[in-house]
Amino acid sequence: VGLNGQIHFFIRIPSYFRNMVEAKIYAQYPKAEIEEAEDYVNDPPPGLLSKDWDLWGTVLKLAKPDPYPIRTYNQFIDIQSLQPFIDPMANLMEVLSKLKEGEQIWVQILCRPVADDWKDAGEALIDKLIGRARKKKIGLVREEAHGWVEAIRAVFHEMLWSKVEETAAGKKEEAGMPSLMQYLSPGEKEVVESVEKNLTKKGFQTKIQWVYFGRKDIFVKTTVGAIMGFFNQFAALDLNSFKLNRKYSTVGYYLFKERRRDLRKRVMLKLCRERSFWEKGYVFNTEELATIWHFPMIAVEAPMMPSVAARKGGPPPELPVI
Repeated sequence: VGLNGQIHFFIRIPSYFRNMVEAKIYAQYPKAEIEEAEDYVNDPPPGLLSKDWDLWGTVLKLAKPDPYPIRTYNQFIDIQSLQPFIDPMANLMEVLSKLKEGEQIWVQILCRPVADDWKDAGEALIDKLIGRARKKKIGLVREEAHGWVEAIRAVFHEMLWSKVEETAAGKKEEAGMPSLMQYLSPGEKEVVESVEKNLTKKGFQTKIQWVYFGRKDIFVKTTVGAIMGFFNQFAALDLNSFKLNRKYSTVGYYLFKERRRDLRKRVMLKLCRERSFWEKGYVFNTEELATIWHFPMIAVEAPMMPSVAARKGGPPPELPVI
């Protein structure tokens, strides 16, 4: 969140998860400072939806189905550079630090755990890409009923023809080609490998939405493009990418466009303030989530990056204990 040029990182969780989350952060960042803060959505500027203010926001969606991964941090490495890892958060930090008094940007990433059966769609996609026949899953009840039907049919066949019918297990079927993997191009093989790798990690249903607002005299539309530029750097044309959800974007075309734009602004602001997540969303694994939300690396030197000026120290060892 960028508030008037100051950068803040917020984590909103149920209270009973607080100790666990703090322990996870301190395990990786022992010198971090964590404190409870007021919810920024509860204190919007007065008159935000008036004519003196402007607002732009949207809900992001994926260009392709969930199993196709976005570009992750493993692909932001430049071996020839003096700084091998290029932190994707640097672009966003620079945008947030340049906000003026009266400008705010809220980037919200909502996520919740999901069962591992989300991988079924990915496995079906892999079978489709490599041309492999996919076996249909049959439930226990249906499988048991099918066995009884086959047994009864075999008995009647033996009674009519005085010989035992050859069962399906005994029939020799011609072995078909298992897949077309060997005929795929190097690029197509890389896509299949990326989808397979995407299915190896835990998944979370995710929704990403953001809003930028400010007084009209300082509102800059190029900031909207800069925020989308942050998300566009995760795009891989052969895999997946982010794009605007026109249903929620604060734009209006054709008839009554001003009224429709004002209505969408109210809807977008309400979505961000309530953090509503009633829809299914899309599934991101832990690697994808860590790519789009993480604390910046030391090399990121945005001027308004929050830093701890003084560190807490423990008591001296010679302090007497009462």
